[in-house]
Amino acid sequence: MNNILDVRLENFQSHLDSQFTFADGLNVLIGQSDSGKTAVIRGIRWALFNQPRGTDFIRAGSDFVRVTIQFESGDRLIRERTASKNRYMIKKNGQEQQVFESFGQHVPQEVLDLHGMRPLRIDRDHELTIHLAQQLDGPFLLEQPGSMRAKTIGRISGAHYLDAAIRDTSRDLHSLNQSKRWSEEQTEQLKKDLEPYEQVIRSGEQLEKASHLFEEIKSKQARLESLQSKHQDLHTNQQLMKQSQDKLDSLKELPTIESMLYRLEWMIQRQSVFKKLHEQQQTYTEQLLKVERFLQLTESIEEAAEKERRAKTLEQKRAALIKLNDQYTQLTAIESKAYHMISQTKFVTQIPSNWEESVKQTGQRVKRLISLKDQIMAINEQLAKQHKQLETVAQIEMATLKVNQIDETYNKYQQMIEKKQAYTEIRKRMKDGEQFIQTKKQELEQLAVQYEELAKKDGICPTCGQVIEINHNHG
Repeated sequence: MNNILDVRLENFQSHLDSQFTFADGLNVLIGQSDSGKTAVIRGIRWALFNQPRGTDFIRAGSDFVRVTIQFESGDRLIRERTASKNRYMIKKNGQEQQVFESFGQHVPQEVLDLHGMRPLRIDRDHELTIHLAQQLDGPFLLEQPGSMRAKTIGRISGAHYLDAAIRDTSRDLHSLNQSKRWSEEQTEQLKKDLEPYEQVIRSGEQLEKASHLFEEIKSKQARLESLQSKHQDLHTNQQLMKQSQDKLDSLKELPTIESMLYRLEWMIQRQSVFKKLHEQQQTYTEQLLKVERFLQLTESIEEAAEKERRAKTLEQKRAALIKLNDQYTQLTAIESKAYHMISQTKFVTQIPSNWEESVKQTGQRVKRLISLKDQIMAINEQLAKQHKQLETVAQIEMATLKVNQIDETYNKYQQMIEKKQAYTEIRKRMKDGEQFIQTKKQELEQLAVQYEELAKKDGICPTCGQVIEINHNHG
């Protein structure tokens, strides 16, 4: 046996590129569940014995898988599979690399000779891999019945050769004893038949010839019996080979069932992820409802903005009217002062020469004052209207704050829409995934029923190796 020093797994199940170096003595792999510990043993079995079959162990998203084993002798074994290639490669020190393809389900003889870990054939129906156990295998031979233990120990020690020799010797001895008894019976009968002819020479010669013929017949009879025995053995072997072939055909679906179990575990993990996404979607839906209620409360924001613009325009007009009011006040003061001066100068009898022009100017000023008074009255009316409008838009600042809040809420609403679209897509994928899981569960149940029927038909439990009986269990 060639001891293993180093193992490298590339795209094998959960291992992207993992390398393990083993020391002399006991080596232990530790880690959390589903971290790839069993995949290491499975990868070694795939490289050494071409098990398991199929391609389900290839890492998701990868287009090749490779397992490299370095042995104590310095030789290297590479097992590789891609979409178009399925091969073994052997690299020995000082020799060219050997490549083996198109080997089917069997392992090339050169690979078996390289590592020397051949399965131990117990009988026609049983074979043990004594160098590399699987995850659920029990201690060596302790789970096997007594007859299987005896066969295995005999096969390991070579006692089966002695058993075969004893069986063959017993069979030959039995055949010889039968021939001997038959010959003795024939001899006695011939002696009785020869008694009347003891004195006849011719009869003696005939008897000698008959003796020769008897020997020939005896030899042919023994050969015939041997041929009949071999024919019977051949018929028995053919029946056993047919039964073995039927059992092998019934177990061809086991790798497919195992791959489907792995697929089902992966889908269960995806279902848990989908559940978390479903919970997030519910949270987003609640927030979306709050945003929609807030948007309903702020539907009049455009009307408030329009009133705000009108209020700004009125404010500008109000400022202009205040200026005009100030000018009107000044003119009124000037007019009052002028009337006062006129009342005080009534006693003047002498009129200046330019009094007509002064009167005209005063008249023009009076007209302007009257016009300004009319404008002021109109402005006061507009101011009254403006105050009423300002009362209706007293909450402009609050509306502005709400506008800012609405902008933020709108941005959140857009994010919620995007998340809702993502949720819809995830919901669709969840539905497809659940449908896929349901389909695979049904297929798995059908395969389990078929497997149970095949096991019952075979009569041997594949778990414990015992004969299937009523109320058979492994509790």
